[in-house]
Amino acid sequence: MKQNQLKLIKDFKSRYALDASEENVVTTIHLMSTHVIDKDTALDQSSLRNSDFGIDGWYFDKNNNELFVYQSKLSDNKALVLKGLKDLITANKYLENILINGEVTKIPHNKAIYNLFLELSQLNGPIKKISLVLISPLNPNDLLDSNEFMNTENIIRSSDLFAYIYENGGTMLLDIAEYNFDKSTARQNKKYVINKLDNSVISLRNKSFLEITFIPIYSLVELYRQRGEILFHKNVRLSLYDYKDAKNRVVTPMEATLNQICSGKLSPNIFPFYHVGITISATTNSSDSPSEIALETPYVINGCQTITIADHFLSTLESRNDLDSISLFKQISVLSKIVIGTTDDELKEITNSNNRQNPIENWQLFSNDQIHIEIEHALLDCGIFYERQKGKFNALLNKAEFIKEYPKTNQTYIDIEMLGQLIVLARGNNQWTAKPSEIFINKSNHDSVFTNDLVNYAKDMILCLNLFKAAKRALRKYLEIPTHNNDVTGTIFNKPIVKAYAYRTAVLYYYQNSVPEVKFVEWLYKIASPAIVPEFEKIYSKFITKFKTFYLSEKSNDVSSKRLTKYFENLHIELGIDTTTKPMPFSDTSINKVF
Repeated sequence: MKQNQLKLIKDFKSRYALDASEENVVTTIHLMSTHVIDKDTALDQSSLRNSDFGIDGWYFDKNNNELFVYQSKLSDNKALVLKGLKDLITANKYLENILINGEVTKIPHNKAIYNLFLELSQLNGPIKKISLVLISPLNPNDLLDSNEFMNTENIIRSSDLFAYIYENGGTMLLDIAEYNFDKSTARQNKKYVINKLDNSVISLRNKSFLEITFIPIYSLVELYRQRGEILFHKNVRLSLYDYKDAKNRVVTPMEATLNQICSGKLSPNIFPFYHVGITISATTNSSDSPSEIALETPYVINGCQTITIADHFLSTLESRNDLDSISLFKQISVLSKIVIGTTDDELKEITNSNNRQNPIENWQLFSNDQIHIEIEHALLDCGIFYERQKGKFNALLNKAEFIKEYPKTNQTYIDIEMLGQLIVLARGNNQWTAKPSEIFINKSNHDSVFTNDLVNYAKDMILCLNLFKAAKRALRKYLEIPTHNNDVTGTIFNKPIVKAYAYRTAVLYYYQNSVPEVKFVEWLYKIASPAIVPEFEKIYSKFITKFKTFYLSEKSNDVSSKRLTKYFENLHIELGIDTTTKPMPFSDTSINKVF
């Protein structure tokens, strides 16, 4: 593809914090450009995850009753692109099961397929045309004459769906098209209609207000199923469903309440008495019906746990086809605050304030900053997971697409606080290395560490974390040898500041004097690699005894930072560590330029 097109895709991902591959995202852009629809509509109709039945994106023209189904192949390889035709056969079969047989074994978990299912269930008359379209960067003329295309056309022509559409006066088309990047402005932005009860409005200023209402929890689950994880992108965390402390404190009690309500033991009206409520932000809210709200670009900024727990619970009821319990579930309402028309800074503070009922760490307050979104995508390109939202790793870990998208993350991840610690270690801020929470005390500290150039050093992030794990493990092992395994040594090296100086010395020595194997630059290790821990023990043998002698000669339980800095500056000279001329992490001399 042209470089400007690839940049457009990457910029789109970054701007809207999409946790998806470029192949998924380009379908969204194609839908927006081809059908002149807004971003939210296109996102809701494109598959950002697997389980898509061969459908990467779709669009339904209600005026003409015409359905467009897309399979995307972001490749310049002709053979690979043509494999997408098999996916369109799968899509044809899925549509056949829905339109002819009415078969839905379970509610689709892929939001795009869920929304397609909803659209097809509300058809007004027969479909007049179905277009199955393979989209790619290649010129369609290079593909339309292929044997693969003709064979696929024959298979579709002989399908029950083809016959069904023609019997009802419609037509079907198999086609190949090139990605459409022509920017166009949608006629209007999508509104998400949610049923509501009586409301109260608190005005902040003109066109900016807070609306308080009760919303059926079923409507919120429906909104989540339509929007997927995008619904929570403005929140500081995702679901904590799999965290033990959250399960004990939030999940189990709420599921118990839902179970009692849906079994008839408690009234559905009790739920808002028990529950503190949720908060939704949106650009506008307009509706002609007093019983509805119509939100433009809605995000749940507080209440992620409520909605995901309710979705889990409802899915269980749906799998059992427990209609009586589902009917009671639909009667549950939750107190809701709808925030309209605030600035980005106001919304960030509102989000942080609304999430303080669950313990929140300072680093989480920065999770939606643009730099972390960009780092997330830079590491995704390397197959490594970056947890900028607490709970996101556990939410994705057991999903099939996780291994495909993060093949080198090795069931572990890099988080914001750990990355901050690695950066300040490399830059020589030993105080913050010893106490990384200082990085997140305020915006000034944070921005001084997470500079805009960091996105260029994804491989440094991977290597330095692997080295840091080895440095910590090796120091523990080295201090276990009889010469050092005593209370005196323990007192010295139990101090975080002392360990910070030692870790930095060991990591920089290895970084400047060893050629790391490619695997340590490309793969994240869950625990310290046994292959390099002995190397770090050898590094410690060069200075730990001398440092211990120095520390004891100071005759102080707390040697000043000034004295420690001076000692290690001299030690670095002895060891040949040079931070000005030799390779340094997160700098112009980074190993990123080698690998």
